[in-house]
Amino acid sequence: MKKHDITRLVIAVSALALTGLLMLTAKKANAWFFSFYTALSIGIEGTLSKITGIFPFSVFELLCLIGLVALIVNLILAIKRKRIMKWATALFMTVCLLVLGFTFTWGLNHLGPEITERLGMEVGQYTVEQLEETTRFFMTQAGEAASVLPQNEDGTTAFSSFKDLAREASDGYKTLENEGFEVFGGSDAKPKALASGKLFSYTGTTGIFIFLTGESNVNPDAYIASIPFTMCHELAHRKAVAQEEGANFCAFLACSASKNPEFNYSGFYEAFIYCYNSLYKAAPDKALALWDDASPRLYADITAGNRHYRKYDGKVKEAAQSVNDAYLKAYGETQGVQSYGAVTDSLIAWYLAQ
Repeated sequence: MKKHDITRLVIAVSALALTGLLMLTAKKANAWFFSFYTALSIGIEGTLSKITGIFPFSVFELLCLIGLVALIVNLILAIKRKRIMKWATALFMTVCLLVLGFTFTWGLNHLGPEITERLGMEVGQYTVEQLEETTRFFMTQAGEAASVLPQNEDGTTAFSSFKDLAREASDGYKTLENEGFEVFGGSDAKPKALASGKLFSYTGTTGIFIFLTGESNVNPDAYIASIPFTMCHELAHRKAVAQEEGANFCAFLACSASKNPEFNYSGFYEAFIYCYNSLYKAAPDKALALWDDASPRLYADITAGNRHYRKYDGKVKEAAQSVNDAYLKAYGETQGVQSYGAVTDSLIAWYLAQ
């Protein structure tokens, strides 16, 4: 092994060690540490989002394309010049440095206080009856919100274009900030559409936040009724809300606070789905009985949404979910991908507090 190969390995191992040290520090840290770190994270990602916001496309996707081409070209050259070790150590070092950068600028937010704690909310354990009552409330609100929106010929709800929705995605957060919720401050850069959306659909990905560019990317191929909610979810990540259930709850709050009825409906639509799924697990008979009372519009949208996502089921999606599950658990979300459903408790607490 040549000297420069050893140097790259030393840098890579050092980066991993520093990453581990940062995570260990965060796990034992107090509230002061996270008040500082969260502000730092919001500042860094906000600045990056303003820079990349100049471009109408996802800079993340462009970087991925450039990186992939560079990776393949350098591999071919390494094989021809018999420098595979140089290529491998350079790749390993780059990955380790990216992991360190991710952890330092944003990743530690996974280990910080949950958004409900930062908002001063108390979330406890709830009865099936309280879950059923909350689910019915969101079902009713979703039906009422849908009634003011235009309807497609197939009975589903008609929405504005992705571009128009993106322009108003931050409005709900601005309203919440003006009401005194400072945790929702930060950059108002618009979410961006993923040009490779269909590819992401096969992995079950409806949106992705990128620490390297500060971009909140949303899959435009997701079912349209979910897109406003997903936009707010990815914007929550840029506001240093890393936990998935927390970002979902923030998305609901932003949608319900928005002056745009499309966002109102999307928020109640998603809140109903989360609560209904939890109710179905706890008491299937109650869930099915409640579903019979759903409005025709809500029924049409959920049916169409299920049909839309079903066509992307397969091994690729299962593999991607496994990777995502491992990532979430590595950064302290012990429920892994199941934490996407843990938002139910926060929604019940919100409803009972109204």
